Amino acid sequence: MTPLWSEATGRQTDHLPRLAATTVLLRPASAGLEVFLVKRAHGSDFMGGAHVFPGGKTDACDGDEAWRARVHGDLPALLARLEPTPGRPLEEGDALGAIVAAARELFEEAGVLLAVDAGGAPVSLDGELEAARGRVHDDATAFGPLLDARGLRLDLSSLCYFAHWVTPSLERRRFDARFFLARLPAGQEARVDEAETVAGDWLSPEAALAAVAAGEMILPPPTLRTVEWLRGFADLPAAFAGARAASIAAILPKVAQTEDGVGVLLPWDAAYADAEGEDYLGAGQRADASGAFGGSRIVMAEGRWRSLDRR
Repeated sequence: MTPLWSEATGRQTDHLPRLAATTVLLRPASAGLEVFLVKRAHGSDFMGGAHVFPGGKTDACDGDEAWRARVHGDLPALLARLEPTPGRPLEEGDALGAIVAAARELFEEAGVLLAVDAGGAPVSLDGELEAARGRVHDDATAFGPLLDARGLRLDLSSLCYFAHWVTPSLERRRFDARFFLARLPAGQEARVDEAETVAGDWLSPEAALAAVAAGEMILPPPTLRTVEWLRGFADLPAAFAGARAASIAAILPKVAQTEDGVGVLLPWDAAYADAEGEDYLGAGQRADASGAFGGSRIVMAEGRWRSLDRR
């Protein structure tokens, strides 16, 4: 079955979405920039068969105070940029946890470690670090001690928070996910874990969208909309400048049957207010949130997601 978002049940849930983090990994290319997309295993119970960005839920250990001594870069500035989900206070430990989880999940799912050594030099993965990747995948608490043992610190210098998505309340599995941009460190290569993810592709935004149009790739709504957003930047510096300038507000879509087909309505869509589902944004907030992400709905048509504007 083509994934809608997760697995729609047709009934509203009342549980809080799980906190999560996603990393949009970029590298320079002759055409401007490329983004790394991983294909989830078809048997996965979440977005099976779809291409997504590396990411996953935060773990309690990700917000441990010990991480403050394990970072390189301006952690206070990055923490200050994270905004709360309406109706859900953002504890500082949860904000820290989102940042650490973004780096940890990138290491687990793409084999990319955002870290520097004691002298501030970027890290290249060796056999020992490659082997440790599986241990971190099995036990998130192993990530911190791994860095400590090698005298490494998380490198926050290219990690930029730029978007916030919350799964619609009609979905069974819900996530409250922060999205970060990161640049592929020099000397490293992205490799999938061949467990949760079975393939990885470096694609320009234009090539990824062409694959979607041809029915060769499934990009779930937040992924599709982010790739469309990246298409507007000429190169990596422009993308990071756009991310740093973004006005961030949590985007909580609703799932609805529309005149265009089954759709994911974004808060600035004309039909959003009357659609079933949780809604915590006022009209002014809806307008404020629309700038960076264009169209107002993403609908399923001919087996693929397509963005439309129905404000």
